[in-house]
Amino acid sequence: MALVTTTGSSSANSLITLAEADVYIAASLYSQTGWDALSDDDKTAYIELAGRVINNLEWIGWPCYKNQAMAWPRWLPGDEDLDADSAEMPGDVKKAQAYIAYDVIYRGLQSRTDPSDGVGSEAIQRLSLFGDISISYATGEVPLSEGSAWTEIIRTDHFELDLLLSRYLTSVAFTSGRTDDKAPTLLDEVA
Repeated sequence: MALVTTTGSSSANSLITLAEADVYIAASLYSQTGWDALSDDDKTAYIELAGRVINNLEWIGWPCYKNQAMAWPRWLPGDEDLDADSAEMPGDVKKAQAYIAYDVIYRGLQSRTDPSDGVGSEAIQRLSLFGDISISYATGEVPLSEGSAWTEIIRTDHFELDLLLSRYLTSVAFTSGRTDDKAPTLLDEVA
């Protein structure tokens, strides 16, 4: 599996490259021993899965490009110059994808769900990659498609992710077929 990070592309599966994830995690408060011990293939798989989580969170604003695969870049409420140069891609969102790959997914599979490496009560029990991709915690199953559930997990169980993402997340879930007269015109699809 390869990470496709082309901004606005319909085939993108990540906001960050493997090298970016390594830099973000190295600069974090997390002990990176576990991350450094992973193969590049394993890191890539966790980054791609974290990209799916990022995609399904309940974001404010609007996607910038027609058919873009990733939830970002976005135009945020109040943006005035709506062109490719003004598309928002906050570093905090990219950093959060790296943290989700390591702290939420990898460490959760190791039954460590907090930065101090203690065993958490919400440890991941199982990953299901067939059918609807989902992650089972001790308290129940959370399909990746349930953005509001993931948003709540981030808000309640991962304070460092909540600090990075809270200004970009909405607390109201919108249906995908929602029309909005204030939504900006999408930019042409990226080849």
